[in-house]
Amino acid sequence: MTLETLSLHGCFGGQQGFYSHSSQETGTVMRFGVFVPPQAKSGKRPVLTYLAGLTCTEETFPIKAGAQRLAAELGLILVSPDTSPRGTDLPGQAESWDFGLGAGFYLDATQAPWSAHWRMGAYVTTELPALIGAHFPADLSRQGIFGHSMGGHGALVSALRHPGQYRSLSALAPISAPSQCPWGLKAFSGYLGPDKAAWAAYDASELIKKQPFPGEILVDQGLDDKFLEEQLKPHLLEQAAQAAGQKLTLRRHPGYDHGYFFIQTFIEQHLNHHARVPPLVRPWRLEKERGMIKLYDFELSGSCYKVRLLLNILKVPHEKINIDFVNKEHKSEKYTALNPFGEIPIFEDGELRLRDAQAILAYIARKYDKSNTWFPDSPEATGLVLQWLSTGGNEVMNAAAARLVKILNYPLDLEKLQARATATFKIIDRHLANREFLELGHPTIGDIACFPYIAMAREGDISLKPYPNIQRWIDRMKRIPGFIPMPGIPAN
Repeated sequence: MTLETLSLHGCFGGQQGFYSHSSQETGTVMRFGVFVPPQAKSGKRPVLTYLAGLTCTEETFPIKAGAQRLAAELGLILVSPDTSPRGTDLPGQAESWDFGLGAGFYLDATQAPWSAHWRMGAYVTTELPALIGAHFPADLSRQGIFGHSMGGHGALVSALRHPGQYRSLSALAPISAPSQCPWGLKAFSGYLGPDKAAWAAYDASELIKKQPFPGEILVDQGLDDKFLEEQLKPHLLEQAAQAAGQKLTLRRHPGYDHGYFFIQTFIEQHLNHHARVPPLVRPWRLEKERGMIKLYDFELSGSCYKVRLLLNILKVPHEKINIDFVNKEHKSEKYTALNPFGEIPIFEDGELRLRDAQAILAYIARKYDKSNTWFPDSPEATGLVLQWLSTGGNEVMNAAAARLVKILNYPLDLEKLQARATATFKIIDRHLANREFLELGHPTIGDIACFPYIAMAREGDISLKPYPNIQRWIDRMKRIPGFIPMPGIPAN
């Protein structure tokens, strides 16, 4: 199988490439994208295939979704095929945007003239995986599939029609019952003919009744999607899943439409879903070397960021397990079995599990800081640093709570939180008047404990302009070797 490389792009330590080849299934030149994560340098990686929607190409998802960052962390190969054959000259192939070019519907057409080329079902599930396995460091025993709109339909149907091929399955705003919507009626009539039994073989809401997917299916749907009622009909998939005993998580989101801003918002949760395959299957993200430090993390959490920052400064290898804080995964039964307080972060090092950011900082510094500077072990230094660990976990958290009110609409007294935070900032600003760092003349975990929520104070509508010493301290913190930014704390 000859493969032509169209372009290669460095991306988050890995490589995003675009390729073409002569397809036996479609009888045309097909194009696809592949993101190879940095971990592929040391061995084969799991494969997650994304099927795009109407009018899209193999470039749409890699360019618009923003999935490569997390795929690089998780070690996932991302595959994005085109949405139909191209280079043909069939009558009517370009007359409408929802049929023909860019609208392959991930099925194998049986009606002329489409049957000669429109074989996207076999292409996606058979020919393309074989090609990926032959040319990339891919572990085809570990495949997942997901997609959007028409591609969400394609992902559902591909997994349900090929039991055992895919370990994980999800969809974003899928066409859930194509036999009962205008897009599907047009496609099925044109590609498959009038026999509705043939239609049922490519309708997820029908297939799921006969043979449910063995794992959980995740579906996200925006409630401001203009296609929701007429074309997508997720309630029909939901009803079919309930009748079949299929485990389905269908999440409906006010304010989100059908576009890629919606996909960007929830793409991380979908990649995490695929990384957390059922316990019967070897988890993708837990396959790293035994003893790897694990941080149960939420990217927007300042408490989690404290730990990430120190680990990065000390160059301690670790694995991040992303927690869906917004949808309260940290309050789930599975999570509270690890931390009964239902808080983030959780930190695991071998058999040790810790649940408080300040305690985690102290442990990391004592175990991994060979210089003994971040948490010096003399009684005097220990006491001086510990008092700022306490401040970071208590008084400074008023700024954190104000931020929750502003960005997540937490029902707290914003004015009271802001007043308490500013009182704390005044004390810290005076303390820093003749100091570069909080104690000992150099940065310690006391500084790290206080830093994130002070640096993000503006997100709680708290200005730092009255505190020049704090502002200079923040600048000094950003110049520490190994410093990493986070959303709300830019590098400069």
